[in-house]
Parts: sequence; C-alpha cells; structure tokens
Amino acid sequence: VEYDLFPTIAELTGSTIPLPSNIDGQSLVPLLTGNTFNRTEPIYFHSPHYDMNPNKKPRSALVDGEYKLLVDYETGNTYLYDLSTDIGENTDLSASLPQITLDLCIKLRDHLKTVNAAMPTLDPSNSLFSGTSPDVDADGLDDAWEFRELLSYTYGPNDDPDNDGDDNLTEFTNGTDPYNASATAIIEGFSDSEIVINLYPNPTINSFNIKLSDELIQKKIKAIRILNSESKIMYSSNKYEKTIRIDYYNKGVYFIQINFENNQITKKLVIH
Repeated sequence: VEYDLFPTIAELTGSTIPLPSNIDGQSLVPLLTGNTFNRTEPIYFHSPHYDMNPNKKPRSALVDGEYKLLVDYETGNTYLYDLSTDIGENTDLSASLPQITLDLCIKLRDHLKTVNAAMPTLDPSNSLFSGTSPDVDADGLDDAWEFRELLSYTYGPNDDPDNDGDDNLTEFTNGTDPYNASATAIIEGFSDSEIVINLYPNPTINSFNIKLSDELIQKKIKAIRILNSESKIMYSSNKYEKTIRIDYYNKGVYFIQINFENNQITKKLVIH
C-alpha cells in the first residue's frame, strides 16, 4: 500500500538515515526479493470529514494482520473483514467474531486518542437534532466524548457496549471505559480489591496526588495520562508520579488514566 512506499524506497536506495519511529507502514523489500512479508504493526486510517466525493464519509479503520476493522461515524456501524479470504470486503464478520471486533476497536480508539486525532462533530442545524452544544443529539452524553470513544451518535445513554452492567451514562459520569469491561481486571497477581488508586485532594485547584494501595503497583504502571472532557490528552508520562501539578488547567471535569500492560484504570478528577 502507499503507506509502505517510503520505507520501501528508503531501503532500496540504501539510505543510512534512520526512519522516524512513528512512521506508518514498513518496507516491502522482502516481497520484491521472494521472501515472506509479515506486517509487524497495524496500519491506521482516519478520515473524519466529508468532501466532494459522495462516497466518502467520516470513517476510521485499521488493518492488523489479516483483519480490517472499519468504523462508520455517520451510521455508527462497525465492520470487520478478513482480508486473507475477502480482499473485496464483502462479508462483515463483526457479529460472528465479537471479541476480535472489540479488541481492534479498542486498539483503534486508543491510537486515535494517542495522536490526538481530529474527530467528527454533529451539525446542530440538522433537523434530526434538538439539543445544543456540547450535546447536540440531546442524549445526555457529551458528543465529543461519544466520538472519541468510538461510540458514535447511534449509541445512547442506556446502551452498554461492553456488557459490564454499566450503561454509557454511568461510564461517562464515572470516567470509565465504555468499551472495556476489564479495565479494572486483575493486574499480574493483584486482586481487584487490592488495586486501589485514590486521587486527592479531589476536587482540587492546582495539584493532586496519586495514592496506591500497594507500592508494587507503582512499578507496573506503563503510563499516566490526563484527559479533558473531550478526551484530549493534556498530560502524559510513562512513569509513576505521586504529585502532578495542574496550575494552568481550566476548571472542569478531567479523567486520569493509569495504564498497565494489559489494563487501564480511569478516575475522575474535578478542578475548581
């Protein structure tokens, strides 16, 4: 694909300049030399806008191994295709392979958050919508949060995509993950009851502290992020910090994400 052209040409020309670490795609030279080509990282596609092409709608996708996941923001539908047997993308497997669909959806969503991708917005002048900013569809959920979580506008406050017993309104209010029921699952031997993470003071003004129930958990943290109500990453660190200053943040609700190897715990923080 076109994403692979740059690294392929770089290798063919014998370039000794290291490629950027965040480059999409990889060299196709193995294919050109009769060897086996294995894609090691997913390729992401993101187009949140309309243009003059009537067939182009706001969509995001990723290709990971033989699977392609496609999210259509206009309809809220998610499609899964096996490109190894269905290169024409004619058969949607999302219903028959729900776990793969969910895993890839979370991977796509997390990538879009990491790169702070621009997301679609709802048109308040559309006759279908009766609300006002920031909740144009008047469903009780912040529109930016819905799109950022890849829920689209077709999911309402009473829906429960991850079937964990908490509907989307509860997930939004608590700052938890609407797509990942295992966000507070066991972390390398620690039971749920032992994984206690407290933020204090909360509400706060210019700083907050992170208190862990067990100091060993500190070594298992992979990243700590602060997201605003629109899911924009305001702060990110790959190590545990007991105290984080927020002097210049606007007043409002923020979400503190603490990421482990395979899990994530999210806590809500109020700045006033």
